[in-house]
Parts: sequence; structure tokens; C-alpha cells
Amino acid sequence: MSQPEVLSPPRTPLLELRLLGEPVILMNGVRLPLLRTRKGVSLLALLALRSGKSSARVERETVAGLLWADSEQTQSFGSLRRALTDLRSALADAAILLQSPTPRSLRVDVAHPGFVSDFSLFDALPKNIAEASDAALNVCADAYRGVLLQGFDDEWILGERARYESLYASVLSALADRAELQGDDQLAQTWLRRLIALDSLHEEPHRRLLSILARIGDFGAAILLYRALRERLRNETGTEPSAQTAALFQRIRSSARTGGKDFALGQPSKTVTGRTAVDATLPTPLTPMIGRDAEIQTLVEQVLAPENPRLMTLTGTGGVGKTRLALAIARESLCAQYFTGGIYWVDLAPVRTNEELHRALLSALQIAPPPATTPTLQIVSDFLLTRSEPVLLLWDNAEQIASLAASLADALLRTVPLLRILATSRQPLYAQAEVLYPVSTLPAKGAEQLFVSRLCAVRPQAAPEPATVRRLCQRLDGLPLAIELAAARASSLTLTEIETRLADRFRLLTSVSVSVIPRQKTLRALVEWSYDLLSEPEQRLFRRLCVFPASFTAEFAHRICGEPDTEEWDTLDILANLAEKSLLVRAETGHFRLLETLREYGTAKCSELEVDNAITVRHASVFAEWAKMVRPQLYSEDQTIALQALDGESDNLRFAVETAIRSEDTRAAYTLCRALIRWWVLRGRQTEGRSAISRTLSMPYPSDADAELNGWHGDLLTGAGNMARHQGDYAMSKCWHENALTHFRTLGEPNGVANALGNLATVAHHTGDLESARHLREEGLAIQRKTGDQRGIAMFLQNLGNLHSHCGRHEEALNCLTESLDIRRRTGDKDDIAHSLFNMAAALYETGDRESARTYLEESLRLLREIGDKGGMVSVLNNLSTVAQDSGDLPTSRGYLREGFTLLETMNAPQDTSDMLRSASYVVESQGDNEGAVRLFAASMRLNQVSGVKPLPVRGVEEQERVRRLQSLVSPATYKVAWLIGERWTVAQAIQEATNLIGGD
Repeated sequence: MSQPEVLSPPRTPLLELRLLGEPVILMNGVRLPLLRTRKGVSLLALLALRSGKSSARVERETVAGLLWADSEQTQSFGSLRRALTDLRSALADAAILLQSPTPRSLRVDVAHPGFVSDFSLFDALPKNIAEASDAALNVCADAYRGVLLQGFDDEWILGERARYESLYASVLSALADRAELQGDDQLAQTWLRRLIALDSLHEEPHRRLLSILARIGDFGAAILLYRALRERLRNETGTEPSAQTAALFQRIRSSARTGGKDFALGQPSKTVTGRTAVDATLPTPLTPMIGRDAEIQTLVEQVLAPENPRLMTLTGTGGVGKTRLALAIARESLCAQYFTGGIYWVDLAPVRTNEELHRALLSALQIAPPPATTPTLQIVSDFLLTRSEPVLLLWDNAEQIASLAASLADALLRTVPLLRILATSRQPLYAQAEVLYPVSTLPAKGAEQLFVSRLCAVRPQAAPEPATVRRLCQRLDGLPLAIELAAARASSLTLTEIETRLADRFRLLTSVSVSVIPRQKTLRALVEWSYDLLSEPEQRLFRRLCVFPASFTAEFAHRICGEPDTEEWDTLDILANLAEKSLLVRAETGHFRLLETLREYGTAKCSELEVDNAITVRHASVFAEWAKMVRPQLYSEDQTIALQALDGESDNLRFAVETAIRSEDTRAAYTLCRALIRWWVLRGRQTEGRSAISRTLSMPYPSDADAELNGWHGDLLTGAGNMARHQGDYAMSKCWHENALTHFRTLGEPNGVANALGNLATVAHHTGDLESARHLREEGLAIQRKTGDQRGIAMFLQNLGNLHSHCGRHEEALNCLTESLDIRRRTGDKDDIAHSLFNMAAALYETGDRESARTYLEESLRLLREIGDKGGMVSVLNNLSTVAQDSGDLPTSRGYLREGFTLLETMNAPQDTSDMLRSASYVVESQGDNEGAVRLFAASMRLNQVSGVKPLPVRGVEEQERVRRLQSLVSPATYKVAWLIGERWTVAQAIQEATNLIGGD
């Protein structure tokens, strides 16, 4: 390809703009004095930059809005008119270049022979920087004096500034490439040091310079360079150099000890034969790659490994960065040294036929089209064989011609032994000897680094909140293209506005850059490219799968989204196709999931095609049926397995509940809520469960409800009451349980009546009405013994035992609790057993048998950990802490408390929090912090008041003694202030303060 001619500027241009650095305006070779206002310079620069090579016009409204953004439109137009008058006056003869093509537009005639600018040198560079001539690159490097319009901070400048800075970085990188290939290490160092000065945290130019310094034996300079990089990374980002950079440095240090004899990067030959390793056909990215350093190193090793297949395909969804990753691999120094026969980039995106594929390959290799009688394969094979050295072909975007590319790859690899192919595709090529590397989205840290980097390119002074960046990157799926498009929007939107507008991400995430290829200009176009390559059955299943809010199994995909009268294997085949085409992510758990971006596209596609909501209704129905089937296991030895199964489908269950309530499907809503009650409680999801049940019970109750639904109605009332009690809402809990009692009495259902009596007794017990609690439990136990319900008998015995223990009747308490535990061990419900063990431990503790109490508590905690019962774990940890403190083992006591507070951070459990704060108060006092102990106890008492907990008689006496004890430890004034502080803490503040006061070991 011929190089664009570099034109020498006229001797005395009419108008010359030097905007790269501090702006300089020259007229007829004479520097123009400063304009009356800085806006005049901004105005001239804006028009010149926006007019571009084709002398495009700029609307006056746009100019006024950008330069006077804080003014009303009328005022901004007035300011623009005054600035234009001043500017024309200052430009004198050169004012002919400042034109108004229409009454509403402006432009600078940048095509005029008398106009010269430094930025136009960069605009004239070819899209592929590697195709630029040496002269063009050197002229650009000399012209760049600093950032665009240095000293100006108008928002519109930031995006332009980042663009020219990126171009300058690409120019320096290309110049360094050429200097290295020519064996001019000194010149290569010059360019690389300028590149490092531009971005002192970018590791790739550091690695290149380190390699050169080691190669020429300047190990001292290499060590100083590495240490300076490490220091900057630590000070500015709190990170260390990447594993790749650190490994290179270790090789250099080892080589330094042996005088450089074992440094493996050898000196490049000054005589370059054939095509160079960093080939001129490789596109030069305008921005550095972030978050893939370790991955690049791994892939370079895999590409070069002699035992691996010689065709590697990087697969992944659109926008994940496959092309950038392939180019980064090719530009690594190890690849440059290995593929001395050349590295050739072949763009397959526009290719659709075998003939077009052959033409693209010939063009990339710069081979003239052969005669019609000569097979292309023979010409290409002969050309590659003449290299006599390893060659790498980069095939980019091969998904739409996968089978054609596979056939050609197989033929070439059989013929050319030294050939390797690195392809990028959204699906495997299915070649005979192909190794796949799925390119995943960026991990959280890499995604956040990328976002901040691109954000600072458009807003250099930005200091975003880490939490906001984290949320944005999560919602963008860690997808590099989506992250870059979102960050680019920061030139005109705040991060909060960007986050809000992600609800319509396909309108938000678009690019206005003219250098972006069409399918990457918008996120929608990128996804559409993949969607259009699907068959009709694949498109149909893809759309239906968008009903799942998160992950899903193949079984549920078939039951909800599969075609009628087909087997699960048929659906599984299409799922496998979608996964291979990078439209589904397959996890090791066997679940599939759609990236949020793809799910939103599929949902929008359903709306476009006017697909009804039958799939959504089916989703709710299927999950209701499944949850109903799992429910019995929650009360059996299989409880742990059932809980894990429900955990794995938590998002689907929540969505199914919402769908059932929204569509007023009473039976589905009742089925789901009843099935999930125990899961909600054991997993600390009481707020979610109460809301779902409350909304379900507010639905119109069917007049033709059958016995099953009537029974479920009582179960929902009971579940809501128990969850309210767990959260300390005793008034609401009592109301729900009284309604349940009335309902079950109306139905004549004795087990339901007994259960309601027991729950009302528990509320009475917790609120201090011990006499009512005893009568209610005795009545309920009599009913359960009559019906023979073993689980119910065990529950009443446990609660009666607790009541006896609190009243000091220890023998009666242990008798009841022992019988309850025996029954529960026979039934095998781990949660029930764990709670019996907990209550037995509490009763033994009251008798003074601390060692037996600890043994029961440890067994209880083990079972609760198995099933993941957070609320139960908090209670047991609290009591274990007390036992450890009694034994004088403060480190162990603190450890139990810290674990408990960590669990409470994710729960809404005021009573449990109050109990834990009370225990922490004793521990903090033992550590000598009496004021902290007062604060924690005050917070505990306040939580009890808010939740309506009335202390039991014994507990009330203990609290009064505790207050007197604390008052004796500090002065009255100190006590009053400390109490007020603790009383005013929120629950979250109290947990955090307690954790801090306890301290670590």
C-alpha cells in the first residue's frame, strides 16, 4: 500500500494553529497577541477541530451550548455573536477562513491552502498507524508539544484531548517498533521513554524498555526503571506491577548476576528479511489494554507451545475484547522473536463467501490475485513455505464463515508446517485440530480499572466513588466495549445519570467516533450481529430464555422455553449451540446465564415481535410446581440439599413470586409462598418473605377455594407471623397468629390450631407475659399429643422447657427439652435438632454446667453451618461467646462475636443484634474500655425498646444490675454522654462500632 504523502507547509501560511500544547496562533508567520478573552481561543479551536478535513460545518446552537453551557440560550447566542466579532477583528486578513455556510452554522475552512495546523498532521494519519510512513510519524512526534489546548479545561476539550493523546501514543509505539526492528536500540529507547512520560503507569512500554536495557547490558538502568514503576503503582493505585512485568524483572536480575549471558531475549538482527514480526498489517489500538496482562502472558505461552494444536480460536461474546487480545498477543516480544516469518492480520468481518475469504487472505499477504487457473490455496501455501520461518496468521471475526475458515485452516496447516493461526470468533470453527480459549468478561478489578482509565480520558480531574464504579461495571457485565462506551458518556453525564440511564442501555451506549467500525458504534449493533447469525430455532429459544432473570438449568430451559412435543435433548442441543456462539455463559455448576446486555436485547426483541407473556406465566407456574416438590425436603434429613437447590434458583423464585402476584394468579402465589417460608427464615430473608406473603394475602381470595388452598392460607398467616417475630415486630406477629388461630378453628384443623397457640405463646414469652405463654403452650401440647404429631409435640416440649428454665424450674425444663431433642433426632430435621441443642445448652448453662452447655452449642453450630441458618448461627455464636468469656478465654469470645456481627450485617434481626451487643458490652468491659461498654449496652437497650421486647423477669433484674455496674465504672457525666451516643446509633452503626471496639487478635 502506498504511503500518504507528507506535505510541507507553506512558508508563510495565512493562519497557523498550534493547539497541541499551549495554544499558539500565527498569522503570516507572526504570533497573534492574546485575544481579548480566552473564549475567543476556545471558539477558534472548537471550529477548527470540528470542521475536520472536509470542512464540515458546526451548528451555532452547538457552539453556543458547548462554550456557554451555564447560560440561557438567548444569553449564549449573544455571547457567541460578540466573540465572533472580536475573533474576526483579531484575525484581520485571515478572517476569510472563518465562514458561515448557512445563517445557523459556522466553520473554519481547514481545506484552504493558507491554513496549517499541528492537529491536522495527526488527522492525516491512516486508520492503521502501521501503514504511515516514517516521515509522517516523525513529523507528528515533533509536532506534539503537550496535551491539546493546555491550560484550558472546557468540558468539550476533554474528549478531543484524549483522542490526540491516544494518537500520539500510537505514533510513539509505532516509531519504537520500527527502531527496534532496525536494530537502533538508542532510538527505540528515546521513543519508549517519551511513551512512558505520557502514561507513567502503562506497563507494556516499561516491559519493552526493560527488555532493551537488558539486551544491551544496562542492568542498572533496567533495575532503576522497574523500581520507579513499582513505586508509582504503589503510590498512585495501591497495586504492584503485573505478574508478567515482575517475571521479566526477575529474569533481568538473574541475568545481571551472570553478566547477561542467560538473558533470553537476544539482539534483533539489523538486517530484516521478509516481513517483520510486528507486521505492518496489524492495526494499532488507540488506547492501552487494561486488565488482561496475566491472560496475555498465558496465551502467548499457549500459542508458542509446540505440543499445542497450531490453530487457537479465541471465543467470546461481542465486545468482550477478542480482537484486542489477539493483537496484544501478537505484539508481545516473545511472539515477535518467534514468528520471524511474519505476523499477518486478516479481517474476516466483511467476508461471506469462499471467494471473498481467499481474496482477504491474498490481500493481507499482499499477494497479487493469481490467474483463474491457479488455486488460491496453492499460491498462499507456496508463499508461506518460502518464508522458511514461523508465520502467524491472525484471523479476526470468523464466526459468520466458521466452516469455510475451518476448511482453509485445515488445508493450510497440513501444507505449511511452520504456520500457526490465531483466530477470533463468537463460536468455534470446528476445525480438525483446534484449541479453544473462551475470553471471559473482565473481572471486577480489571473492569473498574478500565472504566476509571477511560473516564479520566474524557474527564481528567474525575475522582469517582469506587462504589459507583463497581455498580456500573457489574451492571455492564464487565464487558469492555460496554464499559468504554459508558465511560465516554461521562463527557456529558454524571456517573449517577449514566447509572440511571442504563435502564435503556442500547440508547445510552453508542459511539460518535468516526474511527469506530459500524458494528461497534452501538452496543445494539454488536449484539444484533450475533443474533442475525442464529438459525430461527436458535433465535426463538434465545428470546424465550430472556424470561430468566439470572441463571438457569437445562431442565428449566426445556420445561419453560422448549418447543412443544420435543425432548429435553432437543433443547439441550440448541443451548449448546448458543453457548458455543457466545450468547450464553455456561458455569461449572451446570447453570447457563445470559449477560444482562444480551438479556435486555432479547427482551426488547420479544416486544418488537409482539410476543405475549405466556412464557413469563409458564415460568411462574413451573417454579411454583418445583418449589412445592422441594418443600417436604426442608423438613427432612435432605434439608441441606433442599436449601442449596433453592439458593441456586433464588433469582428465579423471586421473579416467579413477583409474576404470580402481578398477574393475580392466586394458586401460584400461594404455592410459592408456602413452599418458601422455611427457606426465607433459614436464610435470613424475612423482609423479602414478609413482603411477598403480605402482598399475596392482599390478593382477592377466590370464592371457590378448595380445602388445599384454605389450608395454605393458614400456613401463610403463620409464616408471616413467625417472620415478624424473628424481626422483633411482636405486635404484627401477634396479629398474624391470631388471624391464623381464627382461620384454623373455622376449618376445624387441630394441628393448625395447636401451631397457632404455640406461636402466640412464643410471642407472649418474648414480650414478658409468662403466665399466658404457659397456658397457651399447655393447651397446644395437649392437642398435639392427641393428634400424635411428633414434630408438633417436640416443638411444644421445647418451648415449655425454655419457659420452665426462665422461671428457674430447671428439672422440669431439662425433662421437656430432653424429650423434645429425642423426638427430633428421630425425625432427622437438622434445623430442629440444632435448635433443641441450643435450648438444652441454655438450660444447662442456667444450672451451672458450662462444659456440657459448650458441647451442645458446638454441635448445634456445626448443624446450623451445614444448612446455612444465619439467625440460628448468630444465637449460638452469642452463647458460645458468653461461655468462653466465663472461662476467661477472651480471644475465643471475641472471635465468636466478630463472626456473629459479620452475619448480622446481612440480616434484619434487631433482637439478635441487641443480644449480641449486650454480650459485646461485657467483653469490651473486660478489655478495660468502660465507656465503650456503656455505649454498647445503651444501643442494646434501645433496640429492645424499638422492637417492643419486654424483658423477662430474670432478664429485667440482670439489666438493672448491669446498669448499676456500668454507672459505678465511670463518672456520671461520662456515663450520660456514652449512653446518649450508643442510644443514637443506627443498627448498622452499632454493629460497626461493636466490631471496632471488640478489636482483633
